[in-house]
Amino acid sequence: MVIYRNRVIAALIIWVLGQKAANGQVVLSLEEGNVIGAQNYVANFNTGQVSIPLTGILSTAWQNIPVQMRNSGSASLTNGGSSFPAGNISFELISIGGIAPGSPGFVGAPVGPVNLSSSFQTIFSPTEAGSNAPTGAIIGRYSISRATLNNYQLIAGSYTGGNLIYNQPTSSIIQLLIGYRYITPFPVPLSLSIPYINKWVASTTSFTRNYNNVSSFTAPVDLDFNLSTFSVGHTEPAFIDIKAQGPITFTPHGGGAATSIPVNIVQAQGSGLTTTALSTSYATLNAPGFAVPAGNITTIPLILKITSANVVQHFFRAGTYTFNVDLRTRNSGGTIADLKTIAFTITTDPLSSIAVQGTPDVNFSYGSLADYQMSKSINMPNHLLITNNKNYEVYVKSGTANFTRNSMATTIPASIAQIENGTGETTVTGRTLSTTSQSIITNAGSIINRQLSLKYTIPASQTLQFLGKQTGTTPYILNVIYSFTSL
Repeated sequence: MVIYRNRVIAALIIWVLGQKAANGQVVLSLEEGNVIGAQNYVANFNTGQVSIPLTGILSTAWQNIPVQMRNSGSASLTNGGSSFPAGNISFELISIGGIAPGSPGFVGAPVGPVNLSSSFQTIFSPTEAGSNAPTGAIIGRYSISRATLNNYQLIAGSYTGGNLIYNQPTSSIIQLLIGYRYITPFPVPLSLSIPYINKWVASTTSFTRNYNNVSSFTAPVDLDFNLSTFSVGHTEPAFIDIKAQGPITFTPHGGGAATSIPVNIVQAQGSGLTTTALSTSYATLNAPGFAVPAGNITTIPLILKITSANVVQHFFRAGTYTFNVDLRTRNSGGTIADLKTIAFTITTDPLSSIAVQGTPDVNFSYGSLADYQMSKSINMPNHLLITNNKNYEVYVKSGTANFTRNSMATTIPASIAQIENGTGETTVTGRTLSTTSQSIITNAGSIINRQLSLKYTIPASQTLQFLGKQTGTTPYILNVIYSFTSL
């Protein structure tokens, strides 16, 4: 009877000690890599304590009973209006009292990870009598896969409502009878902690565009820089701000002083965003902020646009155009923010084009005596179409020294013909044709689709060159060649 009394006293002491350990809890504190990166959440916790061993009256009755755990709390942990099912959390027993399951003195079959459930899940199965769990801390591994986290909206703060319990008796009398090692605390509160995050997770920090064809300016289209490569990872609403660091800087091709172009010709726009002309002060593109989505990553539908009219007006000159933009994501108070600086470079190659518009033929007809006694002129309105994005000069020359007939050279020299200002023109320097290139336009500024009117003249003094020449319908031909040089 003395031994029995000692057992009763021991049982009462163990029960009191178990209650004192009731303040334990499991807080699964996720990190940035778990929420917006590619990292699975894995962490070990002390999730209870096996009390001082006791051999009870029915001590052999429980020795082959599996150790089990269940969630006696809410099926989903909650944080305001956001929830996360506790069943997505897995648990695996690592050790009790520093001894791993299956070790000598703790003989049994380890059980792999099990998902938390409202019903008991086995975490260790004894395989023989005497496979008593050691005393000490219960160490368990909790894990959540990133693939699982990606399916849920995780709001910064604490998700609570879980309670973990083991399949131990809760009565000291039962403990006395079966000699069960009492596990404390009861229950173990379970929560999920989500950090405050608002940062860029994907971005491109430089954009370029090259113009290398005249048609880009003669048939222009809007210039769009698609910034939808930018994604923000956030656990609270994200606000997107934008500003330019300064004006657009133009550096001429071939050298020269840099000049500035107003940066407000660049507009930020996109679905759900406020269309905003860039300035050197921050402007918010979205109000309210982007709500936290499942997976916690939002792609920003941002486009920077320069209209076709501004492309022609400001980017036609040959050279390099650069500007920098600051793009910021932040929370509502700006206490958490992340900044990316994006460099934009637009280059325009030296471009030039000269073409004869309409019919390329200039026809002089001599069919009467009067024709040989007077000067003849033919006006060619808008004869040449000129585009050049640098200062330029236009030159003219004849293809051969003399006119040809039936592809054979004649004695009629090219110099009988002159070129001068056509109707409405004042900038053409008159020239007599020869095989030497001569300038007819000098030091002209860059231009798109300049239409140049010219007049061709054969003075009366030159018609003597036709005397004694064959007549008929076969013409005398002279090719006139136009070219220009960029300065």
